[in-house]
Amino acid sequence: MNKEKINKHILVRKTLSLAMSIVLVLSVCNSFPGRKVNAAGGDAGGGYISAYEDDDGMCLELSKEGSGEITFELTNTKESPTYTVVCNQPFDSDNESIELPQIGSVILNGVTLYFAMLKNGISASEKIDDHIYISESGKAVINSGIEVYTNFIYGDGSLNINGGGTLWLLSDFVRSESCSTIVNQGTLEADSIEIDDNSGFTNSGTLKVTTSFEKGSFDLAGTVEAASDTDIKSEGGTFTLRVGSKEKSFSGYIEGKAGDLIQKSITIDLSGVSDIWLGENRHLSENVTLSDSGYDGTVYIEYRKEMDSDYSTEEPTSIGDWWVRARAEETDNYKEAVTTEYPFNVSYLPLDHCKEVAGGKYLTIDGLSNGNYARDSITLTPDPDFLVKGNWGDSEFGSSIEVTKDDLYPESNGGNFYESRGFYLKIKEGKTNEGAETDQYPYYTMVDGLKNVIFDEDPPEFESFSIDGVSGEIYEEEEVRAKNVKIVVSDDNLESVFTEEKTYSRDNGEVTAVGSKYKATVELDAVLGSPQEIAIGALDMSGNESSFYFILKYPLVTPTASVTVEDVYYGTEISPVLTTNSDGKSDVMYRYKKTTESDFLPEVPTEVGTYDIQATIPETDTYEAIDVTATFKIMKRTPEVADIKVPDTQVGQDYEPVLTTDSDGKADAKIEYKKDGEDDSKYSETKPTAAGTYVVRATIPETTNYESIQCTSTFKILKKEKVTAKVEVADTVIGTDYEPVLTTDSDGKADAIFEYKKDGEDDSKYSKTKPTAAGKYVIRATIPETDNYQKIVVTNTFTIKKKTPSTLKVSVSDTYVDQDYDPVLTTDSDGKDKAKFTYKGEDDEKFSDDKPTKAGKYTVKAKVPETDTYEAGECTSTFTIKRNPVEAKISLGTVLAGTAYEPKVKTASKGKIEFMYKASGEDDDKFTSEQPKTPGRYVVRAEIAETDKYEAVTCSTEYNIVYLAAPADPYTLSGTLGNHDFFTSDVYLQAAEGYALSTQFMGTYMRLLPYNDTLASVYLRRDSDGALTGPIEVKETVKIDKIAPAFEDVRSQLGDMSELVNGKIIYGDEIVIRATDENLSSVSVNGVKMTSDDKVHDIILDSDTDDGTAFYQLIAEDLAGNTNSVSFTLIQDWLKDGNIPLNRLIPLVVTKSYKLEGGRTYKMSGDPTIYYGGRPIYVRSSGKYRFSEGN
Repeated sequence: MNKEKINKHILVRKTLSLAMSIVLVLSVCNSFPGRKVNAAGGDAGGGYISAYEDDDGMCLELSKEGSGEITFELTNTKESPTYTVVCNQPFDSDNESIELPQIGSVILNGVTLYFAMLKNGISASEKIDDHIYISESGKAVINSGIEVYTNFIYGDGSLNINGGGTLWLLSDFVRSESCSTIVNQGTLEADSIEIDDNSGFTNSGTLKVTTSFEKGSFDLAGTVEAASDTDIKSEGGTFTLRVGSKEKSFSGYIEGKAGDLIQKSITIDLSGVSDIWLGENRHLSENVTLSDSGYDGTVYIEYRKEMDSDYSTEEPTSIGDWWVRARAEETDNYKEAVTTEYPFNVSYLPLDHCKEVAGGKYLTIDGLSNGNYARDSITLTPDPDFLVKGNWGDSEFGSSIEVTKDDLYPESNGGNFYESRGFYLKIKEGKTNEGAETDQYPYYTMVDGLKNVIFDEDPPEFESFSIDGVSGEIYEEEEVRAKNVKIVVSDDNLESVFTEEKTYSRDNGEVTAVGSKYKATVELDAVLGSPQEIAIGALDMSGNESSFYFILKYPLVTPTASVTVEDVYYGTEISPVLTTNSDGKSDVMYRYKKTTESDFLPEVPTEVGTYDIQATIPETDTYEAIDVTATFKIMKRTPEVADIKVPDTQVGQDYEPVLTTDSDGKADAKIEYKKDGEDDSKYSETKPTAAGTYVVRATIPETTNYESIQCTSTFKILKKEKVTAKVEVADTVIGTDYEPVLTTDSDGKADAIFEYKKDGEDDSKYSKTKPTAAGKYVIRATIPETDNYQKIVVTNTFTIKKKTPSTLKVSVSDTYVDQDYDPVLTTDSDGKDKAKFTYKGEDDEKFSDDKPTKAGKYTVKAKVPETDTYEAGECTSTFTIKRNPVEAKISLGTVLAGTAYEPKVKTASKGKIEFMYKASGEDDDKFTSEQPKTPGRYVVRAEIAETDKYEAVTCSTEYNIVYLAAPADPYTLSGTLGNHDFFTSDVYLQAAEGYALSTQFMGTYMRLLPYNDTLASVYLRRDSDGALTGPIEVKETVKIDKIAPAFEDVRSQLGDMSELVNGKIIYGDEIVIRATDENLSSVSVNGVKMTSDDKVHDIILDSDTDDGTAFYQLIAEDLAGNTNSVSFTLIQDWLKDGNIPLNRLIPLVVTKSYKLEGGRTYKMSGDPTIYYGGRPIYVRSSGKYRFSEGN
């Protein structure tokens, strides 16, 4: 910064420069692990450190403001000497130098130097204005455990931050302004970090940043650690961001605060908080609003008691003062959000807010009988809008509560009523103020008559039984035989006893008190012959019931009984006759046995013999059971039916006699035959088969149950009228002998006569001579009559066929297009010479006489005509007419990138050609029809389709695509050139004549290409043929300054006057005007020019002139020649209203009047005149005067 005070001629300048290349490479030797390192260079507020090379080797410069000791340790890890330098000199303009020639060769040879640490004197906390410069041959290495602090780092060398090492930049890190090569495996930390797409930066470690981080579109490895409010921007690619313990990976364009990128912020609000009754459900979750509908976490309503600090999601369970809040939990995508705490009070639901039931109470009693009697429990029920629970045990709220005797009369209270029993009420869900609970209230407040309930859980008891005057037991569902039964029923609170016919109650005096019990006696009389189902019910005052069931029967009577059965023949039904006075007669059961056996069985006998019968009459309601017996016989029977028949039949037909009889000896019957009229001695068991009249006799033998019997009948065997016969001659061929085959059941078959004629001729043509010529014939067979069969004549047809050729084969040898061919036929048929040949292709539907000539697969068919001896015949065969093989050759010279090209093919084939391409050395499956455009070596393959005459063929060759050689002057710079090689307008690269430019290969080409700082290379395209060059380095460093210097920060005693325009009048004694420009060169004040080497130049101007008025013209110019000019007038502030200030030397002019404040007197230095205020003041001569207050 340059400051210049006009008039007072004060000029303060401080400039510093470094000698040659400054190389400072930092780390720590093993003796100082984990310590901080400070490297400084240039001007520093606290001190100055630099390393440089001179004729004597490596030097270290250092200085420190004020007195004090600065100690350095330098360690060369190759030789490990340690140097300590002590400087007690105070600061002056000459920096003390200490030469270290011993390590000079290490730096000069480009070997990495590990630089140790600054031990004291200048600490890292002072954030000294230092930097590190690494020359082209230099390399900085920060090892594990080392933390290096510096303002910025630059140069053409390389920087390695090894794992565990840290580089702290006390200013921003801008990749494009740092070293040529940076490898970060440890930690690189700065307020802001900016990394462009240029190469030379490798990151696998951590980038720590607090203010901002910006990267290009490349993929960044490692991790970016940032504060929550750090600005993050990525033009594309991938990177990983960590904020605190949370980490997230991103891809594509990203911009925003780090905390918001990792987790979005969200606001949450809770409304509707008010005092509630205990248990009341306000559904506060419905009153929560979130600023982001995409929130993916859970919202909790949390409570705490007034004196507690911890929140819980459990709703208030006790009365008192409480606090509530809503909290949206933290998720991977959202930060936690919590509402303001809201106070509220929890109190019991007042009883007067509950609905009463009968009698002004809040509970009714259900389950009572006869006033105040209950069984084992009662039910207390509130209004339907409420729930109830008791103040004992594990009672829970319900629509009602069941109360037992033990609840009210616990053993722990001596069986006495427990007076402290009470109840709570709660409003049902879905009702207004749902869930609100009361405090507990005593039983007498809540329900009437609870203490008066009498519990009786025991049912009435059937105490004793009397059976015909004798004490005994009767069991449930038992049958009891007795004339009279008495039953005593007993209970503490017996109310009634009832049977089907009678009710016993207290009202009719049948239930009476006996001691501490109430009893009733039930008396029952049996009825002869009528069993009674006795059902007795008993009921006590509490509604407990008992029942008893049994069957009462009168005692049994002994009956009289007899049974008889008449003798019967075999097969006759047995009918017992029973005589008795028992009413069980209809249920009698009969059983039988032979008189010689002992056991009766239920099966009725059927065989001849002597038997006993037993009749068993079962017990009835009136009579006892009884058994009676008798004896009877079953006798043999003479068959009533005996008949045998044989139907008339014919010779050769089988037959069977049919015997009909009721005798069980049928199966053993003997069947015999004789001729009708012959003596009985001729009977034979052999069945006759010859024609004639016969007698059949059946003899049925005696059996156990039937007597023996015979029966006869006659039948006939007739000659066979319908004779079955069939004659056949198998079809045959000429020259083959044959014989007729006769099939018949006639016994005249051997005498049959065979005759032949042509089919269709008259019967007179029949002849015994066998035909031999081809044709269709009829054969006739005549079978003569015999003793058993009639005469029969049968005919049939047969054919003598012509021969079928035994050999029939045609063939055509495969051939080529345009070659002649003939089929070859092989056969034994005598029609061979008259054979006809036809042809058909694969896709043809019919055969044709035309011989095919085109390439393809064909079928030839040979047809041989019929002759007198041979049948017609045909055969087929396939053959192929092939396309002729052909040669092809492809050629393609070197191709310029970007130009159109087409290979040349030489071949006799006229087939369609398709070109395929691949990179040289790739597999053939990489061939594609897409023509390569980029430089490289390629293979082109021509695929020539087949034609009618020639086969398909391929050929290939290799070729090169190369860049177009760039012209000597590929482009020129175009723009408005100012001073000092600056352009004062936008700059363009103008392509050489006949060419166009692009920023990328095969990109968009144009005549004029805008220049920018990042433009490293360009590409040319030749207009004539589109040929493309490779990358052309842009070597020019172009300086552009289109903006003129600015005047700003105009300040005076009257405040900020930020707008400075020509002709402006400014009142003030002194102002400071700042001229600013990135390339500020000079500032002129009223024609006096001052040079400036800085971006900012402050000018101090005052109005200390003879009349208090000064005119200024300011002109600022930058190195490019851009200028800015402004003119204005500066007038002393007091002249604005003409009031003279006291005790100040001011300019006064004879031609003007001035004034002093009225009511007082004044004097002027060097003048005894007394001046009165409020009057015009004039001076005799212009000059500077001082006024003060008079005495």
